[in-house]
Amino acid sequence: MPQIEVHDGKLENDRTTVIQYDWKSEDFNQRMNEIRLIAEQHLRVELMQTDRWVANIQFRVGKRVIIFDEISNVLLSQTRSIIVFKDLSPHNLSVLIKKVLIDETPAQNVKTINYSKYFLRSAEFCNCIPRLSPVNSKGKGGRPLLVVGSQKYHGAAILSALACSRTGSDYTYLITHGDKLNVISQASPDIITQTYGPLCQKEDVMKLPFTSALIGSGLDRNESAQKLFFDTFEITQARKTPLVIDADGLHFLGVVLKQKPDILQNLQFPLILTPNQREFNNLYLRIFNEEAVGYNIVFLSPEVNGHYVKIDLEPAIAQVKKLADKLECCILVKNIVDICCYKGHVRITKTFGQPKRCSGQGDLLGGVLACLINWGTNICDQAIFGCEVVKRAGAKAYAKHKLGTVAYDLIAEIPDVIYEMVPENLQGYDLTWE
Repeated sequence: MPQIEVHDGKLENDRTTVIQYDWKSEDFNQRMNEIRLIAEQHLRVELMQTDRWVANIQFRVGKRVIIFDEISNVLLSQTRSIIVFKDLSPHNLSVLIKKVLIDETPAQNVKTINYSKYFLRSAEFCNCIPRLSPVNSKGKGGRPLLVVGSQKYHGAAILSALACSRTGSDYTYLITHGDKLNVISQASPDIITQTYGPLCQKEDVMKLPFTSALIGSGLDRNESAQKLFFDTFEITQARKTPLVIDADGLHFLGVVLKQKPDILQNLQFPLILTPNQREFNNLYLRIFNEEAVGYNIVFLSPEVNGHYVKIDLEPAIAQVKKLADKLECCILVKNIVDICCYKGHVRITKTFGQPKRCSGQGDLLGGVLACLINWGTNICDQAIFGCEVVKRAGAKAYAKHKLGTVAYDLIAEIPDVIYEMVPENLQGYDLTWE
């Protein structure tokens, strides 16, 4: 295994500031004490006074990252030094010891993890989409309610609603706030739109026959958005409606969890939270009072070699699973590889999508999931199926539009992508009278 060299306080091929410490002792317990002494030099004093400081130390064996509690005598005996990575990001609360690089570990001792066990297989796609029937009545395909958009982010509402309709919903209800209702309504005649206010209040929302809901995409964080979130969240709880919470909805949910930490426990309906990396970090910090260091390290610098991406996902999966278990709901974290965990079940995406990271793809996914959550029995499978749909639609759109690809381009690709994934459930019918 090649050595990782440190030159003048910088890691080779990396602009991260580093400090290298050579071990002073050969004894395991004394080396553990050395780690604590090093931590005291770099972590905040108040953090060191609790047991939380160990969560801010990560060890790397080759490409595998392990947590502090997994350190063994064998691991430390194979190292010569500890390298401290000083994270200079202003968003972090402290300077963290992020990795111990075990350069001398033989490559054959590092296990290659087969992630195919986490993939949703093609044979399982058919469980995520209902089989069409000529005798289905209107509404059988679902009637999602989208609580999305705002004065500033009306585009998010349009993207979510169109994606929901193109995924297969029979009705799409949309409630927003602000004065952009006309703009949103003009996006499609198939969207049933209302503005939350004097003409549409909590009692009116309760009367809508929606079968699932999405709250949060482009909702903003002002006072009217907060009222809209809390009112609709309360309605979905009372009706036990399958629910997806995204974007600004996750911010308001964090406020709720601070006041009522057990509010999501023993839910009687499916709930999917869809944070991106930053939102996951914020939620993780709020719940556990520590940063999701293991997740962040995994996606710090994925190794790309030709057509292959090399990422050790296990530390990230462990922290997503930890949050999902704590909140007792389905957590879907969006990234180059989407990770979904629920009740011990783990799924990841197989498709990497497009190289253009245009904004709005999360809004599309929210709309897709609002439709998909009506169908199927495995919420984790439904969530990853939705991710696969959006990533594959992105790849098709990029093939046509290249660098000019925008989120709106993906919408037209969604129906064909789903048909290619589940053709046996979506065949047309050539019927005649007997």
